[in-house]
Amino acid sequence: MTKGDGLALLARARTAEAVTAALSVISAGNPRLREAILERYQNIGADPRRLDADGAIRAALLRGLRACALGADVGLMEEAVQTYEFGTRGQHAEMACNLRAAGLLTLADLDERLAAFHATRLLADQFTAKGSREPALTAVRLLAATGHQLTLYTHLLVGAPIGEEAAECFRALAGAPTSVLLDLGRRWQSSADETALLGLFDTLLGHQQVDRFGPLVMQFIEKSPLLDLVAYVATAIVAGHREALVGPLQDRRDLPGARGEAVRDALTLQAG
Repeated sequence: MTKGDGLALLARARTAEAVTAALSVISAGNPRLREAILERYQNIGADPRRLDADGAIRAALLRGLRACALGADVGLMEEAVQTYEFGTRGQHAEMACNLRAAGLLTLADLDERLAAFHATRLLADQFTAKGSREPALTAVRLLAATGHQLTLYTHLLVGAPIGEEAAECFRALAGAPTSVLLDLGRRWQSSADETALLGLFDTLLGHQQVDRFGPLVMQFIEKSPLLDLVAYVATAIVAGHREALVGPLQDRRDLPGARGEAVRDALTLQAG
């Protein structure tokens, strides 16, 4: 298939998958690529409800545009980051979360500071998708990559992040002051969100002052009902050679049931 064929396919693509396939055969250096993407995007914009109700085609187009976007496209990206499409069930069926996420990433390539403002807004957006957590998850990753720790710290305190979204916030705070992480740990240690807690403990156990978190970590090992995560934390202590915590972990080898078994299994790594 020639590059010209790819452009022709892009012009008539009617699904996100077809757009992605067309873009895959067009060189990023093709001088006609940007124009073709923008033309297709604008055509959809004339009747988005009929042509791209969930924003998936436009999201695919914006992902392709990242390779050739110019400063002149900033306005379009801002429009995309603020685009919402609602289904027949009203505002609770907003469907364009992936379009806002794609627009945010392309905007960041063009104006990182402006993108950070929009990312911060998206963290508080009521229309974050429940399953994928987009575009909040993309916003968190962008803010983490660009060093906006205070924004992510605030999100953990007063926002409602869950799953990988919360875990990415915790990992972004790897260099935060010990007292700050202790406070976050106390606030979150009783959470039932295993994915979020995984991010928390990855951060605590990787910290230079890991010994300061010993009582909190041991309390989690003793009391948490999330036994798979208890096993993970115990194993991470031993495998990561967190010597300040190995002794306290050994003191808990006789915990009852599966909890004690998880601790003993982890300690066998030390013996090996």
